[in-house]
Amino acid sequence: MKKIFMLITLVGLMGFLLCGTGYSQTVVQGDITTDTTWSSDVLIRGPVFVRKPATLTILPGVTAKGEKSTLGALIIEQGAKLIAVGTENHPIVFTSDQPEENRKRADWGGLIINGYSPLNTGTYAWGEGDTGYYGCNGNTDGVNDCNVNDNSGTLRYVRVEYGGIQFSPDNELNGIALQGTGSGTTLDHIQIHYSKDDGLEFFGGTTNVKYILLTGIADDCFDWTHGWRGSAQFVVAQHQCDVADCDKGIEADNLANNYDAQPRSNPTLYNFTLIGDPINGNTTVSTNGIVLRRGTAATIRNFIVQGFNRSGIDIDDFATFQQAQSGTITVSNSIWWMNADNSQNFYDDADDREKDKLPFTTRQFMTNNMRNNLEADPLLRDPYNWHDPDFRPAANSPAVNGTVPVAAPPNGNTFIVATNYIGAIDPNGDDWTRKPWTTFGLRQETTTTTTVSSNTTSTTIPVNTTTTTTAYGSTTTSTISATCTDTDKDGFNIEGGQCGPKDCNDSNARIHPNAAEICNGIDDNCDGDIDEGVHNVYYRDADGDGYGFAIMSTTGCSAPFGFVEDNTDCNDNDAAVHPEAEEICRDNKDNDCNGEIDENCQLCAASKLLGAANPQLDILRNFRDTIMASNFKGRIYTKLYYAYSDEVSAILDADPELMAQTSALLASVMPTVERALNTGNLFVTNDQQAQALAVLDKISKRSSFGLRLLIMKLKSDIRRGAVL
Repeated sequence: MKKIFMLITLVGLMGFLLCGTGYSQTVVQGDITTDTTWSSDVLIRGPVFVRKPATLTILPGVTAKGEKSTLGALIIEQGAKLIAVGTENHPIVFTSDQPEENRKRADWGGLIINGYSPLNTGTYAWGEGDTGYYGCNGNTDGVNDCNVNDNSGTLRYVRVEYGGIQFSPDNELNGIALQGTGSGTTLDHIQIHYSKDDGLEFFGGTTNVKYILLTGIADDCFDWTHGWRGSAQFVVAQHQCDVADCDKGIEADNLANNYDAQPRSNPTLYNFTLIGDPINGNTTVSTNGIVLRRGTAATIRNFIVQGFNRSGIDIDDFATFQQAQSGTITVSNSIWWMNADNSQNFYDDADDREKDKLPFTTRQFMTNNMRNNLEADPLLRDPYNWHDPDFRPAANSPAVNGTVPVAAPPNGNTFIVATNYIGAIDPNGDDWTRKPWTTFGLRQETTTTTTVSSNTTSTTIPVNTTTTTTAYGSTTTSTISATCTDTDKDGFNIEGGQCGPKDCNDSNARIHPNAAEICNGIDDNCDGDIDEGVHNVYYRDADGDGYGFAIMSTTGCSAPFGFVEDNTDCNDNDAAVHPEAEEICRDNKDNDCNGEIDENCQLCAASKLLGAANPQLDILRNFRDTIMASNFKGRIYTKLYYAYSDEVSAILDADPELMAQTSALLASVMPTVERALNTGNLFVTNDQQAQALAVLDKISKRSSFGLRLLIMKLKSDIRRGAVL
């Protein structure tokens, strides 16, 4: 079982050999180990890691394209830095390598930054998608490696587009993931656009962010977990739910497996504008404006939350209500409008599984415990427009006219600045979401053409603006005012022409010229064709291992029985042979389909303990491929087992007494393992647990730093009875 990114690297190498040199950009792949500057456009091929202590500097105006065929991604290792400082007119853009008209979410992996700021897991964590360690241990070889001021770089005037990959529901890459980064890490003027998974997610740490624009995010726009304790101000999130997994404005956790883990997630959030997608009344998308759950705390002030289909705010889990009761959750000085048609601006918790022991409902908390939460129209100018929105409140809005008092910055917090308005946009100042560095700002720019024969200059401009034409020395100024109808509020108008691309269905917000074509018998993108470009090719999978064989294929909008999307199987008559299989010694098979037999073959620790021909190895392999493979933690432990198998084998070889002790332990649990294949549960006795901890202690004393971290985690899980 190979790590995900080892497989991606292999795919990247094959793509390099097969695809030729069709790109004019500089191709970057593998590891960056020395200080490097990107001064021109680059193609990110496969996962590119910036390794400590290197600094990657990206100059203004550079575009970095993630290669779709190799799942390109940029990962900053702990101790390395990313300096990506663009300008308002020359942003740095991370985007897809596909033609502009074909770019879609999940075209590439996104941006991941790892730091040394503390988490609430007690030690390091391993990044989703195998993106490396982050956080700290507090005592590594006698040195405190935790740094709340961790500086993993600076991002300013940066746009990240069409990224995010979901390997599984709990194993994903986001638009930008900040993993254990500290307050010395700077992010401001950032747009994340059309990300497949979450837009911006904090995994612990203490980083502060400002001027963040999140648009078209497929899952949650703004997300935190693992004890994030930073601040955020001036954040706009707009749902564009043309996909089924569009979910929440904010999803907030302390820690999934310990709701009271310390340090507790407790960010300070000011001046957010969260816009849902209520147009079609589909309550399964754009669900909640804010969900506070799993024991998180938070300070939330000066918010506008509008247009979500299930609720404006929902508090989940008794541990989170305890934070609200104790005062570590405060939500005030905010405006809530048209969330579930105004019936659930504050959720009533009628379906909460713990409702009988809650001290109050979310609605009671918001209306009785908190102050200055207004359920009224904030009079935003055009918040649901996907093409050219305007999130500013009108002059008579309760966000600016004093109806809702504006909260002052919290005492001692120098990051949050004072404002005189609710929400993320100053109605009387520059609208930062419509500047040239954003996708919306790009659409505001003008294009000038000159005809030499008449010496006439004309300017193509947005609707309802003023244009100046100069011809033969005279100047004429006129105002264009077109009637543009956008009934479904998808940003496209039925008139077309001067109003922009023509909407072919102005009653359905999911049908417009920029929509993704899906298999539904409808012309989703208004190009006159139905279901074009989405007839996927599926390959026969006779042995049922999930990998297809290229000899037989079919097309359609769904895979027929016995066919799969993947065509990388090299033997469709043996379910144990496929690209994810491990190479087994002395079986004369190319188990992992890489063209070699028994390459780098090492007997794993279990094979050495039981003997390579022992039939009990089949029981262990079956346990690995069923019980362990059925959940995310089991799959991670399996990968780490093989990653450290050689080291464990060497330790056992050097200590015959430890080898005998480990062999006896393995033999004693084999009947339990075999029973677990039928019951789905693995139960060990107290004596077996004690033996396992003793063996792990002895191995740990001889192990490398990485293996020692793994053993610490495994011992903790064994003591809690939570290995799987």
